[in-house]
Amino acid sequence: MDDEIVARWVCEELWNLHEASWLCAGLDPEGANQDEKTIAKANKIGGSLLKAELTQSLRVINKNAPERGEIIYDQAKYFFSQEVIDWASKKRLPLPEKFSEHLKKQENASLEPRERNSLLQMILGMAIKKYDFTPADLKSRAPSKIAEDINAAGLKVSEKTIRKFLNEALEAFG
Repeated sequence: MDDEIVARWVCEELWNLHEASWLCAGLDPEGANQDEKTIAKANKIGGSLLKAELTQSLRVINKNAPERGEIIYDQAKYFFSQEVIDWASKKRLPLPEKFSEHLKKQENASLEPRERNSLLQMILGMAIKKYDFTPADLKSRAPSKIAEDINAAGLKVSEKTIRKFLNEALEAFG
């Protein structure tokens, strides 16, 4: 798994069962054309993740109003990515080394509280001025517009991540 893929997934706070099992198998969850052996490996890890949930080794969030198919395949269950990384590390799965390395790099490059507050204010200010973000509008299209523009610039940040930081900015300054 290359660094770009690792960077994309390590920033996500939550992973669904499919994402977590594929990442723990050292695979990109959005990758295609995997052979049967690789898919079987990811499915086996998925079963282990569900067992970890049952034994309360991993916390799970069930998303509200999942789509019908998600319930059947447990895709409405979301795991905290950091907990999955720690769990996978204990199980010696392929994921931890690359993700742990990336997380260590992030920790070393962590921001001082004042710097983080400045960045959150910039994000919130740009979202309000450029994208007509209205904090009271729970269904605002601003995060998806921001994600589209970021992707058009050749960068990759998910709408979910954008919403996360906008919400954090709102809690701090809204």
